[in-house]
Amino acid sequence: EDPPEEGAPPRGGEYIGYFHGGFRGIPENAAPGSAPSDGTFTYANGDVYVGQWKAGKKHGQGSYTYAKDKTKLIGDWDQGKITVGKWVFPNGTFYAGHFRYNKPFGEGVWVFPSGRQLTGQYVQKEQPNEDDPPPDDDEENPAPRPDPKVWCHFQCGEATAVSGGNMLSSLPDDA
Repeated sequence: EDPPEEGAPPRGGEYIGYFHGGFRGIPENAAPGSAPSDGTFTYANGDVYVGQWKAGKKHGQGSYTYAKDKTKLIGDWDQGKITVGKWVFPNGTFYAGHFRYNKPFGEGVWVFPSGRQLTGQYVQKEQPNEDDPPPDDDEENPAPRPDPKVWCHFQCGEATAVSGGNMLSSLPDDA
């Protein structure tokens, strides 16, 4: 095995949970709920994923906590990536919506501890990558490609204040 690249994050960690066929969670062809699939993986950098697994990947309901800043991704996972859920910050602020490449994508809402909400959508733009492999010649069975690196930009929609359970479609001037 090649030694890790200089400056690369440490790999590995500790898993506690269900194994089936040598993989974390349930087998690839198993129906959801057909067997226990819950487990906790603590990564070498201190990040922690708690939730369901399928064929060794995060799959189903789960929560990923980043050790560095204590933010969390909570929601539905598919093939190791979050697809819909919340991005929660330690101060109580959170984004709820869809995700692609483990980053916000499409329509969603930011909710702040004050009760204010900001709707809008995230647009992703792929970053150029010189390390991309050349196009695959086998169109019927393409080789798996790594997720692209993307820039995310939030386009604001409507701001809403929540007061005593009532939705105010526009914010007061003194708010």
